[in-house]
Amino acid sequence: MKSISILSFLLCFSLAVAQPHRVSNCSQLIAQLRESEQERSITIDKKIHLEANCLIPRNIHLNIEKGGGFILEKGVSLTILGNLSAGIYQIFELAPNLSCVDAIKGDVLFDKAYPHWFGAKGDGTNDDTRAIQLAVDFVSNQKNSVLYFPANRKYQSYLISKTIKIRKAIDIIGAGIERTTIIAKGFDQKDVLFDYYSEVIADDTFGTYAPVVEHLKITGLTLRSLPSKSGTKVGIGIKNTNFSYFLMEEVRFYDLYIGSISTGIRTYSNTWDRVVCYGIERTGILFENFKGGGHLNLFNCTFQGGQYGFLIDSTSNISGISLYGCNFEKGNTGLFVAGTVLAMNINGCRTEGNLSTDFHFFPSKGNYITSLNIQTNYLQTNSAGSSSLVFNGSQGQILGFEVTGNYAAVAEKHLIDFHSADQIKGHVRNNFLQSLTGKISANTPPLVAFEANLNESGRLDQRK
Repeated sequence: MKSISILSFLLCFSLAVAQPHRVSNCSQLIAQLRESEQERSITIDKKIHLEANCLIPRNIHLNIEKGGGFILEKGVSLTILGNLSAGIYQIFELAPNLSCVDAIKGDVLFDKAYPHWFGAKGDGTNDDTRAIQLAVDFVSNQKNSVLYFPANRKYQSYLISKTIKIRKAIDIIGAGIERTTIIAKGFDQKDVLFDYYSEVIADDTFGTYAPVVEHLKITGLTLRSLPSKSGTKVGIGIKNTNFSYFLMEEVRFYDLYIGSISTGIRTYSNTWDRVVCYGIERTGILFENFKGGGHLNLFNCTFQGGQYGFLIDSTSNISGISLYGCNFEKGNTGLFVAGTVLAMNINGCRTEGNLSTDFHFFPSKGNYITSLNIQTNYLQTNSAGSSSLVFNGSQGQILGFEVTGNYAAVAEKHLIDFHSADQIKGHVRNNFLQSLTGKISANTPPLVAFEANLNESGRLDQRK
């Protein structure tokens, strides 16, 4: 019996894999699939109209060239168990009303998928809604759940006319906020561009809960909407219901009614990093009926324009949220809190040119804010008659706050407005006002301690 060296065996094996078999029709494909169980490559260079269910086994490396691919009619499915390689062009054509879940199955191995695989153009003219939704559904059912949106050509975009529904943890990656743009057309005010939703389930043992959908991200793109026929801004960029460990990184919300909404009962441990809310009509980032927990972090986000940059509404209850290095400018109110918040940190942020106030804390009836830390921020309201901070305890309570080490570039007005001060308890210390006449506060609440605050003329403490 002749022996064969390991080197010779590997050489033969690599040659077999490196020399793909070319397939141009269904009969050739079936013949190749039956030929051998040896690992090898098949290249498809023409469109194959599948006439029956087809299984691509794990030993096949499937390479689809431009102009190649599969046409699937209703009742026919394609199952891929091996590697899939294709460029930025269409490789799947699905009959109308045929879902990707029914049409393409298996554990497909690929580097990243593109919406172009399902017919997206990204040219600002073609309606890419169905192609993007099919791509989302395809990626949602694979272990490598990465969907990549290549850069648009200048002044072009991916155009959608309906909400893109995302139900599983996938990564959506663009080429950058200046290079990948998704634009909604024909949307109403509260229509959502990307809807992340995990359904709540009633369980007799554990009570009502939502399944855990965790560890996903969206990064490197702009979401915007064309205005309504009347010229008003419409659309909500992202709505997240019960998705956790969700990273929004380098995402720009532009010319929308609302940038992002977080809601639900299991929406915890989420991060916004370098998110830009620009030209927003109402709110940049909104927590609405949020009871999903805490461990929420915002890093270096920018809020420009709108009624509110950042808003926690009166129906929300949050345990632990931090904002670091964020910028609030040229809106009405930079930050507004009406719900219950247990531990909130605002650190190293900047405000400029807000018309009403920078940070407004006004818990509604029955709500309270506690362990609030406002530290080392640069605060500059737009009007001499405005205060940078407003604490209002007329309905709820504000307990255990610390306002320290902030620089307030105010004119004649004071740093903080206190309302219904008997419900407000905390410390104000080591703040500096860029003014000879500005004051820390117009009144001295009985349960608020002031210490070592200064303006340009010297010490301002009303009481230690």
